[in-house]
Amino acid sequence: MGWLSSFVGGIASGIGKIVSCVSSAVSVAANGVFKVASAAVSSLASVGGFIGNVAAGAGKILSMASSFLAGPLGPILGPIIGQLVIQAIGKAMAWVAKKIGLIKENDEVEEVGYRIEEAAKHEDWETREAFGSFAEYHDYLREKIPSSAIDRHKLEQNRLGYISLGISALKDGVGAKFGLDMPIDFLLEIGKCRLEGNELNALLVEFSAKGYDLSMFRRFLQGELSGDMRRTVEDSILTALKTVYPEKNTEDLRLQISSMRNVSRDDASIVENYKPELEELLKKDKSQQTEQDLPRLIDTQK
Repeated sequence: MGWLSSFVGGIASGIGKIVSCVSSAVSVAANGVFKVASAAVSSLASVGGFIGNVAAGAGKILSMASSFLAGPLGPILGPIIGQLVIQAIGKAMAWVAKKIGLIKENDEVEEVGYRIEEAAKHEDWETREAFGSFAEYHDYLREKIPSSAIDRHKLEQNRLGYISLGISALKDGVGAKFGLDMPIDFLLEIGKCRLEGNELNALLVEFSAKGYDLSMFRRFLQGELSGDMRRTVEDSILTALKTVYPEKNTEDLRLQISSMRNVSRDDASIVENYKPELEELLKKDKSQQTEQDLPRLIDTQK
């Protein structure tokens, strides 16, 4: 138990240092980003139809991501970690969406969200229901609003909101490709664990082949499964990871899965998972920090 106690103690000490260094101004700025994003998304929810459903999903993503850190960490680090989690989800979802041809290689997840919002302003445009797939619909929107026509200043002002809209718009198309429903709490687990796009894709392939509901992934991480079902789901996650990392041995991959469980259950482990981004934020001159600095800490397109 000695090494484990030292490890946990080291995490606690590091997080305590981060919490003590994060200024109230940074925390307030992070909260402000969520408020701007939530307000913009909320205004779309009344549109109805596909866009209204996308906005409702984006609102749920924002709400859940802004509040899943509890205890003393929540008010200070919660909004910052929440943004990083959403951006990690966007990165993974964009990777999968490009692989299956849902969007083009040069499409950005926030651009998808931007086009969805703009489409709500044009009653004369075709709706999602007029197309056989989301890929066809987004091709149509891209013709209406090519990348060169996007207002980049506006995009940066509410990048978190547009990423959330993009995730919500893509999740049904990605899920349909694999014959799976993609609940938002599953997506949040992907973000908390910082899974890469190829890891998410492998999970979707494996769970689809086994006929598993994606909620089983969250339930496994949260320790809600037992007996044969727990072992079966763990083996499926292991199989998925082996397709991504064939060079790794089983023990190493099981350690990775164990780390994912810790992140899912423990706030301190989530913070530790995003420690590099938090440390980068703390290195910035606080006088130069703005609300727009925070969403840039993860490059969602790499």
